[in-house]
Amino acid sequence: MEIKKFKNEEYPKFAVTVDLMTTGIDVPEICNLVFMRRVKSRILYEQMIGRATRKCDEIEKDHFKIFDCVKLYDTLKDYSSMNYIVKRPKETFTGLTEKLLENPNSFENIRDEIVAKLQRKRVHVKKSDKLQTLFKATSNDVAFDEYIEKVKNIASLEELVKEVETIKALDELKLNTTEFFISEEADKFVATKRGYGKEKAKPQDYMESFKEFLNNSDIEAIKVYKTDPKKFKRKDLIQIKAVLDYKGYTEIDLKSAYKALTNEDITANIFVFIKNAIKDLPIVGSGNDSCKKQPSDTKYFFKL
Repeated sequence: MEIKKFKNEEYPKFAVTVDLMTTGIDVPEICNLVFMRRVKSRILYEQMIGRATRKCDEIEKDHFKIFDCVKLYDTLKDYSSMNYIVKRPKETFTGLTEKLLENPNSFENIRDEIVAKLQRKRVHVKKSDKLQTLFKATSNDVAFDEYIEKVKNIASLEELVKEVETIKALDELKLNTTEFFISEEADKFVATKRGYGKEKAKPQDYMESFKEFLNNSDIEAIKVYKTDPKKFKRKDLIQIKAVLDYKGYTEIDLKSAYKALTNEDITANIFVFIKNAIKDLPIVGSGNDSCKKQPSDTKYFFKL
């Protein structure tokens, strides 16, 4: 009865067994296995692992974990065809690239670990249009699924080294979360302070860091605007805006910081600030026009 509940109901979530559930039970939702004793049979070992190898699209399962308390994997790895895909699940993309550069001979193992981490991250990226846009901005407009296949098919250390900067950037590819604090104490006014961006910088520091970020960026859409403005399209602006929002350079904060510096209240959109930072063009109000010819070196600017 309890085994049926484990298979069909939310609770219980844990099942402990000795030789009773190593075969003959199919629970696709199983994501974690714990090995507490050694076995000497390769067949039994693979059957034990098989309890977690079932796919489960309902929970978007694309991997499972084994907590090996008795080093069973090390004992039977030479006799089994089943191998782990991630040896260091908590390792960052940056950490893996550093290990790659330190140990070139481990190229294939590290490439496979990077691919496994990419596949696990894909679940989160698929849920967010914003993350997909951000990734395209750092990968020369390559979609996330396409990039996984690209890395998977890399056959040499030299090719993988070329991808190091893009791979390292994946550590920052995550949704911002808000932390909430609850206090039962009475509110007390201490002071007011206005800051801009993620660093809560002063207006001048914020505007300068915005300019520095754009001029030092490797984002393909920004390169297009710098080198050939006539090829700059609306999709490029959308891509840049997504990156800027993620980095804390929002249109609202830019206008507010500009007003704090100049005491001028303008209606300029984000593209006006981009042109000022890259081309040193004047910041002027854009009115209500969503697409308007400019006397500058680019053909149009857009209002999102």
